[in-house]
Amino acid sequence: MKRIIVIFLCVVTPALGMTQPGFIKVYDDSIPDKTLFRDMVVDKDTVVLYSVAWDGEGRQGMRFYKMDSLGNILSMKSYIDTSEWLVYSSGRKKIIATSDGGYAITGGIFSSLGPPYLLKVHHNLELDILKKYPSGNMSGGNSLVQMPDGGYMVLCWNVDNANNTKYSMVIRTDAEGEELWRKTYPVMDIRVLTVDLKKIDSNTFWVLAARSEILNFPNQVTWSNAYIFAIDSLGELKWDWEAKASDNIAWAWDCDLLDDGGMFCIGGTWEELSNSPGSYRSRPQIFRLDSDKNVVWQHIYSELYGASQYYRQMVKLPDNNYLVTGEMFPSFTPDGLPTAAMRGVHLKISPEGDSIWLRQDSVYENNTTKKVVIRGTGLLSSGSIVSMGTINTNTGPYGFLIKLSPNGCVDTLHCWPVANEPEIPGRRQALSVYPNPANDYVILSNNGVPFRKRSSIQLIDGLGRTVARIFPQGEADIRIDVANRPAGVYFYRYLVDGMEESVGRIVVEE
Repeated sequence: MKRIIVIFLCVVTPALGMTQPGFIKVYDDSIPDKTLFRDMVVDKDTVVLYSVAWDGEGRQGMRFYKMDSLGNILSMKSYIDTSEWLVYSSGRKKIIATSDGGYAITGGIFSSLGPPYLLKVHHNLELDILKKYPSGNMSGGNSLVQMPDGGYMVLCWNVDNANNTKYSMVIRTDAEGEELWRKTYPVMDIRVLTVDLKKIDSNTFWVLAARSEILNFPNQVTWSNAYIFAIDSLGELKWDWEAKASDNIAWAWDCDLLDDGGMFCIGGTWEELSNSPGSYRSRPQIFRLDSDKNVVWQHIYSELYGASQYYRQMVKLPDNNYLVTGEMFPSFTPDGLPTAAMRGVHLKISPEGDSIWLRQDSVYENNTTKKVVIRGTGLLSSGSIVSMGTINTNTGPYGFLIKLSPNGCVDTLHCWPVANEPEIPGRRQALSVYPNPANDYVILSNNGVPFRKRSSIQLIDGLGRTVARIFPQGEADIRIDVANRPAGVYFYRYLVDGMEESVGRIVVEE
C-alpha cells in the first residue's frame, strides 16, 4: 500500500505543481514613488508593465518594469521628456509586445495642444523610438497594434474645440514610427470617446468606443451609447454599429469575435442617479451581439452608486470561456450604500453568459483602501492568471500584482472546482437545501422569499460542469430531481442578473 501511495503522489504532484501558488503583492515601498500601473503584457512568463513616473523636478513620464512570475522586479526604466510631460491617455492604455522582442505604448503630451506619441523600448527596456504626432488640437493616443511590416496603427482621440466635438483618429506609421497617413472619423455635434483598437485579421480592425453628448462640456455626459466601427488596413470604414438608447449599453471596453460571427463584449451602463438628478454613473456590463449585431443578451452587475464601476479587459481562456476583470462594489445595504470600498474583480464567464466563478479583492486587509482597479490581465504558461492595477488608499495610490490559479484562488490547495466559497465576499443569505443528502429530489428554498424573476439556478457536478439550469418564475421553493443523477457531490449556484447570490453543496446518494 505504501508503494502505491508513493507512486500516486509522484505522478499527481507534478501535475498539481504546474500551477504555482498565488499571491497578492502591493508595491508601496519597493518603487521610488507612488505607482499608477496602467497595463501589462505577459512575455514568456515575464510580466512587463508600465506606470506613471516622475523625476526630481516633478515632471511626469513613463516607467517600464519587468517582473518574474513571483512578482519580483527584475528591472525597471523611466523615460522623462524634459521639454514636455508624457502622460497616459484615456481608454485602454495598452502596452504591446513587438515582433522584435520590444514593447510599445501610446499616450499624449500634457499641454493644451499636446500631440499623441509612440514610445517603444527594446527587450532590455532601453529606449528605441519616441515619436510625436502634432494634430493642432488637444489629442492623445488610446491604443495601438503592430502591422505585418513592423509599423503601427495608433488609435487616438482628437478634440475639435470650435465645434465642441471629440472624434477618433488613426495614425499609420512605418517600423521606425514615421507617420505614413492619418484618418479621422468625425461625427459632428457628437463626441466619440475612443477606448481600444482590436486587430481581428490582417484587413479588419475594430475601434471600440462610445458616442455621447455633453452638457456644459467637459463636466457631464448626459447620454452615451456603445459605438463600434471596423476599418481596413488602409483606414477605410467597413461598417459601424451603435447601441440603441433602450439597450443601456454605454461603453464597449473590449470585444471578441465569436465563431458564429457574433461578438462577445464587456463595458458599462450610463444611468442617472435617483438621489442626484443630472448626475450619471456606470455599472459593469457584459453583452453579446449576433452576426447581424442585434443584442442577444446583456448582464448588468452590481448596484448604481456615486462612483462608476467598469469591466475593463477580458482574456479568452484555453477552454473557450472568458476571464473578465475590472472593478465593482462588493455588496450594498438596503438603502443603496456600498458595504465596503470598491474592489478589483475577476469573473470567469462562458460565451453564453453563465458565470463560472467570481472573485473580488480589496488587496489591503485594512480600512485604508478606497478603490481597487484591475487594469491588465494575462496568462502564464502554467495556466495561472496574473493581473495588475492600482489601489487608492489614505496614503496615496500604489500598484499591485495578483496571481491566481485557473479556478480563481490564491491558495491552490483549498479551491473548489466551482469557486472557493470564502473568497466570494458579499454573498447574501444561503438557500435552505433539503433533504440533503438526497436520492430522489432536493428542495432549494429561499426561506419564504420569492426567487427573483431575473435569476437562475445552476446544478454543477464535481468536475465543474453545469448539468441542469432552472429559471425561477417567482416561487419561493424550487424542486430539483436528482433520481437519475450519479451519486456524488454537486453544487448549486443562485444568480441574479448574472451575479452570484448564493452557492452551496448537495450530496446525491445511491
